[in-house]
Amino acid sequence: MKLSEIEVSKLSRKQITKVLFGDEKDNGSQGNCIFTYGGKGIERVNKAVELYKQGRANY
Repeated sequence: MKLSEIEVSKLSRKQITKVLFGDEKDNGSQGNCIFTYGGKGIERVNKAVELYKQGRANY
């Protein structure tokens, strides 16, 4: 599921769970931006920086 495909007015608990904890895999394509959810550690930020440096998105 792409964030751009979500209809906020029809968002269900199942959709929220899928976005946050889904089993979507990285297909290696380039995107418009890198979106990082918060967390207790810095691992997600490090991954976002790595993807940015690989040129996967401009933002």
